[in-house]
Amino acid sequence: MEKMAGYLSDSCAHCRGAVEPGKPIVVCPSCGAVLHEGCWRGHGGCSSCGWRESPEPTKRCPYCRELIHGEAVICKHCRSSLQAAPGSGQGQEGLVAAALRAGWRGFTSRAGLHVGIFLFGVAMVLLAALLAYGLFGSYRYYPLRRGVGYFLRMAPGSALLFGLGVYLALQWLLVGLVKIHSALAAGQPATFGQLFSGGDRLLPFVGASLFTGLLADLAWDLWPGVGIAVMIFLVFVPYLVVAHGLGPLRAMNVSVQLVLNNFGSVLGFVVVGAVLIAVGVFLAGLGTIVTGPIVGIGTAHLCRNLLARWDG
Repeated sequence: MEKMAGYLSDSCAHCRGAVEPGKPIVVCPSCGAVLHEGCWRGHGGCSSCGWRESPEPTKRCPYCRELIHGEAVICKHCRSSLQAAPGSGQGQEGLVAAALRAGWRGFTSRAGLHVGIFLFGVAMVLLAALLAYGLFGSYRYYPLRRGVGYFLRMAPGSALLFGLGVYLALQWLLVGLVKIHSALAAGQPATFGQLFSGGDRLLPFVGASLFTGLLADLAWDLWPGVGIAVMIFLVFVPYLVVAHGLGPLRAMNVSVQLVLNNFGSVLGFVVVGAVLIAVGVFLAGLGTIVTGPIVGIGTAHLCRNLLARWDG
């Protein structure tokens, strides 16, 4: 609504009536036409250029919960496809099967990627072990008592710093792995390079890992059954932190709510996932090349489905 000063010589673009003192007017932000307020509201906008006052329809993305255009087919925030809403037409009994199918589809579509990640992980473990042995192993490797290796070995707290570095590197790679699994669960492209893209969510991921690990450890000391329950209720925390951008405490709260609202489905998936991982480990560990990605991608898919169903 505008002041009449400067518009008293104009007429309403809708009814052609004069602009009169004390009679509110609206100036179109698109073409500058002057309309009586009643004409503007009655027409729903400007009758001169067709500009409408009504805001564009919006909706919340079922995956990241951000506001997007009502007719969007791809979320501008998380880049998820919205053409088929997750969980539509699925009952509680179908969530586990859908998650496992998504996990299998995500593995078979990029089997080479998962094998490469597994081999890279094995190489990194061997490299860390060799570095640890070389830096903190026998004195016989330092007969001259000099060099960088000898200095690191003798420096106070060097073993602690080395362990911290290995821990942070592992967390960084885990963030990248969660990104890959989440992308495949959403039907988005995933590349090996994403494994090294964890810097943006590293700090909240580390915080979430420390919080959840501490809670699970305390609960396990209280009674192993309580520890297992805590781990089940916090199963979605890594995906909520990395793929959905939540902070550690918020992610823990949302994970608990998702599990409480869908306890049967989550428990069923956790049991099946644990069996798959156990089978993979039993097969000399090589089976985890297949079962690990299936469970990881399936967990990401289940998390997305439950978020879409959640009104919170």
